[in-house]
Amino acid sequence: MDPDIKHLQDPNFATAMLSMVRTGSDCKSPSDVAWQVCDSIQNGLCLDDIILYLMNDDSTELIQAAAAGPKKSPDRNISNPIRIPVGHGIVGSVAETGHAEIIDDTSVDGRYILDDAHRLSEISVPIIQSGRLIGVLDSETDPKGYYTSDHLARLELMASVASPHILRVMAEINLENVSRRKNQLEQIAAQQTQVKEQLNAMETWLSRESINLTQTLHHELRTPLNAIMGISEILDDICNRGDPSEKELIPFASMLKRSGQDLLDRITDLLEVPRLSGNDRLSSTGLQEVDVALLLGKIHSRLTHNAEKSEMQIELDVQASGAALACDPVALSRVICYLIDNATKFSSNAAVLVRLVVDESGKPQEIAVIDQGIGIERAQIDRIFEPFLQLDQGLTRRYGGLGLGLPIARRLCRDMGFTLAVDSHPGRGSCFSVKFC
Repeated sequence: MDPDIKHLQDPNFATAMLSMVRTGSDCKSPSDVAWQVCDSIQNGLCLDDIILYLMNDDSTELIQAAAAGPKKSPDRNISNPIRIPVGHGIVGSVAETGHAEIIDDTSVDGRYILDDAHRLSEISVPIIQSGRLIGVLDSETDPKGYYTSDHLARLELMASVASPHILRVMAEINLENVSRRKNQLEQIAAQQTQVKEQLNAMETWLSRESINLTQTLHHELRTPLNAIMGISEILDDICNRGDPSEKELIPFASMLKRSGQDLLDRITDLLEVPRLSGNDRLSSTGLQEVDVALLLGKIHSRLTHNAEKSEMQIELDVQASGAALACDPVALSRVICYLIDNATKFSSNAAVLVRLVVDESGKPQEIAVIDQGIGIERAQIDRIFEPFLQLDQGLTRRYGGLGLGLPIARRLCRDMGFTLAVDSHPGRGSCFSVKFC
């Protein structure tokens, strides 16, 4: 069994992950969310302490925002809080590079910054959301060489799941200073209460040795989250009416919308993990006759705007198709989006090409997603389809993600009777092809 899937069946860790997913549903203020994140991480990893650092507005300093352990006072304040400039100390170095670090002996590391007490082991993990570093999770303990790669893997997974919540904390803190949006924030809080009620169904997960999340539970999670997304879109529309007085709200409304979508996507992916190794189908719409060229055009239109914001170009090469393809259009769209997302993460600023290949009669043969990125060693190709596995940890930390896109894409292809093939060369790029026959 993959070690990361085994993590999810560890009762302590599974409880903490459930708490992390539910973070914010019973919180009365943004600061409550930050404290709850720390409590969940400490309980899930059995750590002596954990400190959540958040980046300040001008991205020059990391501020201690919440903690669990010695730094947490009885009245839920940080005891003797400190600020660490980016690039200074171990925490500041992790923020600057975007790379997690394990320090086996802080007494010989000149970067170590003394806080409440000198401890000999330290682990520090960046928190990334939508390509932006928003904070750092840091833990210290007394024995030398205490933290292991298992601690690192679990803490990075929890940081990835927590990042939308933490970004929402930062956005809500800013929104609280804008009184004219009070009604919209109250609506979001009401929807979060609904999320709490629906997520209670997930508690049955912890009593099962074999995790079996049904389609009904999947619906119960998505429904309230979609409601939150709808309210965020209303707020976004209000901000984009051109009223100068609303201008300062635009970035925060966008953050809320993006964070909600990220959380929705990650919950959807996590719920499908148990089915990856079983016989249940991930696709559920059923086979239909689909105009693949038209489908690709719609996907391209939807993704192009976001790609332009990150200076990434997505090019579409569609040959004339005279025949429809029997497929699940929702599943095929998900596969293509997963492949494009994977290509854009590892392609710097180069273009990503999406190509539809047809035969002489116009019948679709395959869709290829081609990038000019870092490429993959031949010996590593099979491993990229393992759930939660991410070959390049540095780039993954920069862009986030759970490492589930490619495993789910391959399973969706298999459910439709298609094949997902990979041709890749280190330093030259990769071609992921969905072959229809």
